[in-house]
Amino acid sequence: MSTSDSGLNYIAAGLEQRVKRLEQQVIAPLFMHHELSNLMAFQLATFRHTNRILERRCFETTQRGQHLASDLGFEDVDEAETALSTNPHLYHRASIEYNATRVTELERDLRKQTELLKDDLHSTQELTQTVNRLCAENSRLRDEVERAKIGLFFPS
Repeated sequence: MSTSDSGLNYIAAGLEQRVKRLEQQVIAPLFMHHELSNLMAFQLATFRHTNRILERRCFETTQRGQHLASDLGFEDVDEAETALSTNPHLYHRASIEYNATRVTELERDLRKQTELLKDDLHSTQELTQTVNRLCAENSRLRDEVERAKIGLFFPS
């Protein structure tokens, strides 16, 4: 090996080290930047997908709230919320169940009272017919008594 060969080897080794340093300083960060960019693109796609799911759930929840408010007879969720905060005991589950039971009892009592009124009406009609019949008989008997009195005073 000549000195020129060893000088070239020395220069080549130095260049090789400079290339490695440049790769570390320039190419490696670019590669990492590319990987990071890919990772960020994947995360962005994941976030967009998750956002769409959450937007759909939010819409569905809003609709459910609107339907519930409507089913309870309110114009919108805000009106229902105001009514509920004003009278929380009125919309409490125990109150609703008690009121439902009470309504059932009252309906049963109403049916019973209606039947009793029908029976009373029927009895009243029968009594009215009996009173009318007895009045007619009383009137006939009075007439007979009057005729008998006249017959006693004025025999024929």
